Amino acid sequence: MDAAPILTQTNTPSITKLSRQGRIKWANNIDQPWEEYWFNICANRVKTLDPVDAFWQRIGNSCLTSLCQISTIDEKVKEDFSNIASIALPAKATEWLEEAPPMPGGEFLNLPMLETLWGKLVQYCANECQQYGGIAKFIEDKAPGWSNVGRIFFHLAENKMDPQKPFAFLATYAFGLNDKGEPKHLPLANA
Repeated sequence: MDAAPILTQTNTPSITKLSRQGRIKWANNIDQPWEEYWFNICANRVKTLDPVDAFWQRIGNSCLTSLCQISTIDEKVKEDFSNIASIALPAKATEWLEEAPPMPGGEFLNLPMLETLWGKLVQYCANECQQYGGIAKFIEDKAPGWSNVGRIFFHLAENKMDPQKPFAFLATYAFGLNDKGEPKHLPLANA
């Protein structure tokens, strides 16, 4: 599997700001809706040195992970797009708020505002998935590095301890991506 491209953003002072109306005004975005830009910096794994952009990217990555976990690659299964709207803000949102870096508009950042922003990102994903005809198709096209997240893998492993059974299978669950854009695996028993 090819790792997702990791793009690097320049180390310029953040002018990304949060508006009172519940929008993120991105410093480097001039031609996309802000929700699309937010999704794209996560999907394309943009490396940023700006702590404000990194903060929003971490939240967006959580949304993208949740989206991957409800997708199916089985074309015979009709995906229910209402599942997307039910992606709730994770319980760790309070931790995100506590760890939020200083930012322009930061005085507006609270749990209701974060729920509003999350809801708008989820709604953007729902609309796009419907246009693509499925969550898996949307992820494969717009976030190909994420397409294995939420999947079960079977690995053939060498078993040196038993010469009668020199191989064993190991099942793992891909629960996210590491810093290199590769799936992070947990043994299925621990997932």
